[in-house]
Amino acid sequence: MPNWKKLIVSGSDASLSNLNVANAVTASFFRGDGSALTGNFYSQAISNVTSVNVDHNLDEEYPIVQVYDNNKAQMLPATVTATTSNRVVLTFDSAFTGRVSVKK
Repeated sequence: MPNWKKLIVSGSDASLSNLNVANAVTASFFRGDGSALTGNFYSQAISNVTSVNVDHNLDEEYPIVQVYDNNKAQMLPATVTATTSNRVVLTFDSAFTGRVSVKK
């Protein structure tokens, strides 16, 4: 197997078409739209509820929560409470049907 570090450091125009990494990757810059990233988004349909537990399992203490009705209009719940790093509880002033999205 070639020594990739040596090739990339010493090469004047080195590029990789694929890179498989077994452990975490740390970077100071990211380019792209993130569409191929996994594990950072959760979506759930909700129907006729005034309160709902959303178990997103994203391990995020303060996730981004968005709620849309069936007409794709963004709605604001009465409350959004992050009870754990894997659950948010939404309450509504009246029965609500639509979709909740949770992001890291």
